[in-house]
Order: sequence, then C-alpha cells, then structure tokens
Amino acid sequence: MSELGIWELRWDDWNRTHLAREHHEVSEEEVRQVLAGPYLLLTSKTNPRRPMFIGPTARGRMLVIVLDPEGEGVYYAVSGRPAHRTERRYYDEHPEERRA
Repeated sequence: MSELGIWELRWDDWNRTHLAREHHEVSEEEVRQVLAGPYLLLTSKTNPRRPMFIGPTARGRMLVIVLDPEGEGVYYAVSGRPAHRTERRYYDEHPEERRA
C-alpha cells in the first residue's frame, strides 16, 4: 500500500468515528486512496514515529493521513483531515518528493 510496507490497516469504532467527524469527514476508502499514491511522506510533528501522508483522493480531495505503527506492516489510522493550504502548496511545489 506504501513504501512503508503497509500490509494491514486496523480499524475500530473509535478511528472510524474520529475520521468521520463533521469537520473531517474522511472515509476508510479515502484513506486507502491517499495511501495508494501519489503522496508525500512526512513525519508527524507531534509524534515522530507516526508517518504522515499528504495526497489526493480519487475525487481530488487533498487529505492528511496519520498512521500509528502497531507491528510489522500493521498500522492504525489515527487521524485524517483535509490538508491545510500550506500543506497543499507544499504538495504542489514538490512533485519530485511524491511517492506512489
């Protein structure tokens, strides 16, 4: 699913509800679309062990997805939200850093 070797995304009621909140409205399918690339892979500022992905969905919605590693190839979707203007600009200005 990404160069990190994501073989499984873990979902439960908490993260489904958290990502689907009114001001985020991110679905499981949109998370998978971002991780399918092209995306930018950065490190979460609040937790350096959590990878942060910035990328578009199939409908062109630019999202930020943060995952928490739970084991080899297994990640938990911690956060998903629309990308801020500065994050969208960074994505647009750095095509050479995009990964698929």
